[in-house]
Amino acid sequence: MRQDKKKVSKITSSENVKGVKVTPLGGLGEIGLNLTCYETRHNMIIVDCGLMFPEDTQLGVDIVIPDMSYLVANITKVQGLFITHGHEDHIGAIPFLVRHIPGLKIFGTKLVIGFITHRLKERNLENAVELICVAPGDCVSVNEFDVEFIGVNHSIADACALAISTPSGVIIHTGDFKIDHTPVDHQVIDLASFARYGDNGVLALFSDSTNVESAGCSPTERGVEAALDDEISKCKGKVVTSTFSSNIHRIQTLLNIAKRQGRKVAFDGRSIVNNALLGRELGYLTYNDEDVVSIRDVKGMAPQKLLIITTGSQGEPYAALTRIATDNHANIKIKQGDTVIFSSKTIPGNERSVSKLINQIFMRGARVVYDKMRMVHASGHAYQEELKTMINLVRPHYFIPIHGEYRHLHHHAELAKAVGIAENNVFILRNGLPLQFDQTGAKLLPEVQNGRVFIDGRGMEDVEEPLLMDRRSLASDGVVVVHVAIGQQDGAILDGPHIITCGFEIAAHIRTQLEKDVLTFLQEAPTEMKGQWNLIKLEVRKTLRQSLKKRIDRKPMVLPVIVEI
Repeated sequence: MRQDKKKVSKITSSENVKGVKVTPLGGLGEIGLNLTCYETRHNMIIVDCGLMFPEDTQLGVDIVIPDMSYLVANITKVQGLFITHGHEDHIGAIPFLVRHIPGLKIFGTKLVIGFITHRLKERNLENAVELICVAPGDCVSVNEFDVEFIGVNHSIADACALAISTPSGVIIHTGDFKIDHTPVDHQVIDLASFARYGDNGVLALFSDSTNVESAGCSPTERGVEAALDDEISKCKGKVVTSTFSSNIHRIQTLLNIAKRQGRKVAFDGRSIVNNALLGRELGYLTYNDEDVVSIRDVKGMAPQKLLIITTGSQGEPYAALTRIATDNHANIKIKQGDTVIFSSKTIPGNERSVSKLINQIFMRGARVVYDKMRMVHASGHAYQEELKTMINLVRPHYFIPIHGEYRHLHHHAELAKAVGIAENNVFILRNGLPLQFDQTGAKLLPEVQNGRVFIDGRGMEDVEEPLLMDRRSLASDGVVVVHVAIGQQDGAILDGPHIITCGFEIAAHIRTQLEKDVLTFLQEAPTEMKGQWNLIKLEVRKTLRQSLKKRIDRKPMVLPVIVEI
């Protein structure tokens, strides 16, 4: 059984759809896993297909993806996948969707297609789909749906909202957005198109809720450039700047600053290196070869002539910045006079690891700059006044907040009501809960199968909950291995039992008593049990667990090893 998968009696059949049905399968009540289905009786399109990174309790899990059972059940209806932008929480699960729907048509802007191509190549799936590149302003027609890509501002280039024309009316799906009148790439959000749709009538607005708790307007990226320029100019040593690897605009900003201040740039971290190369190849990054040096060549450079752009802003254990902070990096050593800049937001849940990382860097003697000290990062998500502007431009009949935890959805719903959306026309959905629009209005439908699937390693299979329970037990309580050698013919105990503990220590006299408890069971075991080694292992495990609980109040995993001689 997969954790968090919600099961229903049956998946809603396509014959029951009237008008247009919208079903979120991820991204509501959470940050990540964005995946939404728009469907009619005979056709379906999908918007975004993202992942989420695991929580601390999901041990050994590399990524989390949405349960795609509903899509598989309606595979013959799927006409295409439309991507709003290239962040992992919107594209990261595509390789797993492709496995279920081979030949899928995927529509996205140039940078989005570049990122997707790279991820599919990693799994040898680049030939399993049809990638179709579009530009902001383009309109794609697939049977009953016409989808226009509307350019928006975000913390990644080439982000778009989608205007989805359906038989029941136009639905605007904003994706992640902000309103930035001075973006570094000069691509201002296309407010005119939102207004045009608003003038012609919009059935529903599905809008980004991430920063609804922030009053006013979000800072502009130009302001971040000024702050970074000032902080880097103060540094007499080397500068290490950590940012999200997908933030191509921020990387370009740092390249520009380094050029002005006479510093060479070194990229450190696989995702930063890959995205910088891809961004340059696609024309989103501009720099000369002589402006960049390999991370292997920085040792002999004058520190005041060096700026390093690296990964690890969230305190990831094996990321480049963590290795730098703990003095385990092969090429970079932090010294007095250096500056480390966190040009990023701390993702909720990572506060402790980021705080620990900052403290470690301070202890190395460097100056550390982060968003609580200076505006060295600007969010890519709209604040309250920008969210109000979107609602007022679009003037939807129905409003549905998306992309956020439940509190974000709640506050955004209240904001929409305050702007003038009728209370009965505001819906807070949850994953798996469809909303249908038809000639009678809007109504909620029975829940469909949804949930989360855990992916371990580079395999394409999910991790089942019992395995996660075993991992949590190992992590919290340790493991005990008991070795016994038993005669194959007569069942006599030839050696042992010997107990080995991992993850905790026990006193010698306790170990001796535990071994006696196991020995007593084996000596007193019923005659008919001898030779049934699987049954004996079960009873040894039970006996030892009871003894451990009684003597040291622990419940570790117990692994009996019985050798026949």
